[in-house]
Amino acid sequence: MNTARLGLGTVQFGLDYGISNQRGRVSEEQAAQILSTAERRGVTMLDTAAGYGDSERVLGRMMVNYPGRFRVVTKMTATAATQATREEGQKVRAVLAQSLNRLGLPSVYGLLAHRAADLLQPGGQYLIDAMVECKSLGQTEKIGVSVYSGAEIDKILELFIPDIVQLPINVADQRLIHSGHLDLLKRHGVEIHARSMFLQGLLLMSPEALPDYFSPVRSRFAKIRAAFVEQQWTALEGCIRFAMGRPELDVVLAGVTGVDELEEILGIVQRIEDGRDEGFFPPLAIEDEPYLNPAQWKIAQ
Repeated sequence: MNTARLGLGTVQFGLDYGISNQRGRVSEEQAAQILSTAERRGVTMLDTAAGYGDSERVLGRMMVNYPGRFRVVTKMTATAATQATREEGQKVRAVLAQSLNRLGLPSVYGLLAHRAADLLQPGGQYLIDAMVECKSLGQTEKIGVSVYSGAEIDKILELFIPDIVQLPINVADQRLIHSGHLDLLKRHGVEIHARSMFLQGLLLMSPEALPDYFSPVRSRFAKIRAAFVEQQWTALEGCIRFAMGRPELDVVLAGVTGVDELEEILGIVQRIEDGRDEGFFPPLAIEDEPYLNPAQWKIAQ
């Protein structure tokens, strides 16, 4: 069932997040309604992080109402150092314990490094070993990493085979499909969690309303929108059809700011068939990373 592949991103529970987010941070009352709707409609995966403001604490105050009903993935905060030490590796268990305390859980489904760069820096093996220890102690069922590029995936696989890799993918950003990295991860038995289905909301905006920074590729976003219109899809439906049509993706994450948004997404997810639209999307990809990676966007706040 498609809804079982949909995961709920919770960064909006703790931060005012998203280029197209006009509502701001989700209130705790709204978060409770979203979580209740997700549980009732068969969504079982929650994605959070220590770096998502109060997201873990907000979830923790609600998880008592849903014992064993959700699988939670959290992420370790990034280190400021340029070289990891044995001492920092030893802190990983304590950092995870703090997350578990905030979440009110004895363990999580997944513990990810929030940045691949933390594991790839000198001494990163200390952090990997500590994550492995957390897994052996039953504090987490799976371990892994959040990545931004195929180059990071290649380097990570030289160090260890993660259980989970979280990566960006959407109708505009198909780099990891074309490079073969999705297939590579599946050959290694890695569980793939896809984020950025809406490119932080950019793909849901009218091309004319995009910030000036995107002027060089505005026509490319207009082409994507026109293709959706031709198929009689909304931008939301086109984005969801693309992600749900990728058989390599085990979990497709979506962040929402209200129950109405979640219900709309679930309605689309339930009426589409896996893979039916897969051949429609490849020509719509954009290859320019500065416009695909939010960390590189130069937009006035």
